[in-house]
Amino acid sequence: MKVLVLMLDCRRCKHVWAPRKHEVKMCPRCKTRYWNKTRTYDTARKQKRLVKILFSCLDTADFLRKARDDFKRTD
Repeated sequence: MKVLVLMLDCRRCKHVWAPRKHEVKMCPRCKTRYWNKTRTYDTARKQKRLVKILFSCLDTADFLRKARDDFKRTD
């Protein structure tokens, strides 16, 4: 006698399990309610953050360059 067992997999933590109930609300391993949805990343927010970091680095580099030039002038 063959028994067909339904196996589910979490798209967040890759855990595979056999559900105990018909309706599954969360992953038993990572406890996320979005176990059946692929994680999407907000690229616009990441891009804004990277631009902000880049400009802050450029501002710091410009400040250090000016400080170095001022220090050389005083000698």
